[in-house]
Amino acid sequence: MTTRLIGINENGRRVGDYHQNAKLSDGDVELILGMHSEGWGYKRLAQKFEVTPSAVRYICKGRNRGQRVERWKRVEVKTAKPSPAPGVGCGIGPRFVASPTRMPSLPLD
Repeated sequence: MTTRLIGINENGRRVGDYHQNAKLSDGDVELILGMHSEGWGYKRLAQKFEVTPSAVRYICKGRNRGQRVERWKRVEVKTAKPSPAPGVGCGIGPRFVASPTRMPSLPLD
């Protein structure tokens, strides 16, 4: 396990990049706000940043991502275990592991 500092608001909840469900970085949010002030529309920004137009609208109107980090909290983070090689530990032998040479070819567009 490792320790990590996360930003929290006045209610003790994660905010910004530190929220576990964040889809955009704080830098992306700043870019969205700047591009919107230059005349970019919600739909165009949503396509560029691969989010919904409503997510962009909420950001631009200050409904989402309007909170600041009030303090920092130290949390324990579990480190991910490396995944085993294909076919290892699953009860099947190596002869059943898919091989790139046996994969069917797909037509290229």
